[in-house]
Amino acid sequence: MESRDSKYFAKILLNGAFIVSLLEGSAKLVTLLLLPVFSKYLTPEDFGVFSLVVVIVSVLGLIYNPGTTSGTTRLYHDTTDKNEQKELIGSLFAFYIFIPFAFSIILIMVGQPLFNIFFKNFSFYPYGLMAILLALLMQAKNVWSVYLLLKYKIKLLSIYTFLSVIIGLVFAYLLVVVYEMGALGRVLAMFPPAIFLFIISLFTVYRYTGGKWSIKNMLYQFKFGVPLIGAIWSTSLLLIVDRYMLEVMTDVATVGIYAFAFQIGQIPQFFVLGIKKLWNPMFYENMNNNNYKIIEKLIFLFSSLLGLICILIILFSNDLFYLLIDERYYDSIPLVNIIVLGIFFSGLLIIPNSKLGYSKRFGLTSKIALTAFVINLLLNIILIKHIGAMGAALASVIAYFTYFLIASIIADKRSQVISTFKQLLLPIFFIILSLTFSFLYETSSFSLIHLTIKTSIIIVFLFLVFKQSKINYKQLKSFFKK
Repeated sequence: MESRDSKYFAKILLNGAFIVSLLEGSAKLVTLLLLPVFSKYLTPEDFGVFSLVVVIVSVLGLIYNPGTTSGTTRLYHDTTDKNEQKELIGSLFAFYIFIPFAFSIILIMVGQPLFNIFFKNFSFYPYGLMAILLALLMQAKNVWSVYLLLKYKIKLLSIYTFLSVIIGLVFAYLLVVVYEMGALGRVLAMFPPAIFLFIISLFTVYRYTGGKWSIKNMLYQFKFGVPLIGAIWSTSLLLIVDRYMLEVMTDVATVGIYAFAFQIGQIPQFFVLGIKKLWNPMFYENMNNNNYKIIEKLIFLFSSLLGLICILIILFSNDLFYLLIDERYYDSIPLVNIIVLGIFFSGLLIIPNSKLGYSKRFGLTSKIALTAFVINLLLNIILIKHIGAMGAALASVIAYFTYFLIASIIADKRSQVISTFKQLLLPIFFIILSLTFSFLYETSSFSLIHLTIKTSIIIVFLFLVFKQSKINYKQLKSFFKK
């Protein structure tokens, strides 16, 4: 029975992660797919402007979500009453409409003086204003995706996600390549998919809830999620503080070089985005049923797949840069592997955070995340001054590793029925091995010997993963079947 349950959850995790990652990272995916083209049509300054718009959208998204989404997911699993569940989703949706709308009006009125205070080279008109409007439009889909994931309606997610990505690709190509509108065109291209998903979210959630919501429920969900604010905000700010500090301490072109490297380095984050949405419902369900072995298998599967993506980027990103990317962005090359390492530890945070979340230790999670954020901020201030963009990358790695280490030690002490560290040894070892090879032997010219070594590293890693997980090819193939 355990084997059947493991296979069931692994199948949902792998299939769902892909679809949800497309949904959550659709805007980033459009940029990634067109990155070789953008490198020829967007200057580092253009890319820096676009990246700062994304940073502002992310910050506003944090303000609009004071822990309510994660809190609602936890509350949803505490009741089996269908009407209560509908009211939870309806109240969450109302929160995501009213709060961002009110906040956006205030920001538009006071935006100019605020930007003069917080930014050195970035103007409010038109990019700051566009960021505020984008952040407003993008909130509704958070509730939509939470609802569909709680119901495991992955197919419906896949259809609209695919359409939104296509819309984004078409408009980005038209505005950046055909009409050569530069940074303005790239930012404008973010609006059509955002508007599309806003409309879909509005109709889908209303059809499920019937318009049910209450101020009482909204306030309760807000209150329940408040202890998560520190964790959510600190964790998310870790992803963007580097680019903001670079804008303040250097210039927009340096932000662009770093952001370009970040687009490559954050590829594993697409996988993590999907896993993050699916992980907690699965983790809570299996913890409630005492299925600890299933959780350990899922931890190993997740960390191994995340590790594989990171290893591939570390070993082959250098070759892809010289093959596909314009030479204006070659200064990004040494930053990629450092950023990837940070993203790896960032992705692993799902594991200890879910343990602490199940124990409802949200306040403790927030304290750990806040500590990591302070470390990252201080290191950025110190290192950027001396080594520029590389300093920002190193600061992120150190902060993420510290966060993961502290959270894992505390979580394992509080939940000793599940072992974490031994499930991670294999991917961590091979990531270190890949980094060592890349730094010592990587060159701009093609080498058959190097290609053979890289391929061998990947083959050996996959062999050991299959051996330790006891998953054969037939089982793996079945995970992706209908």
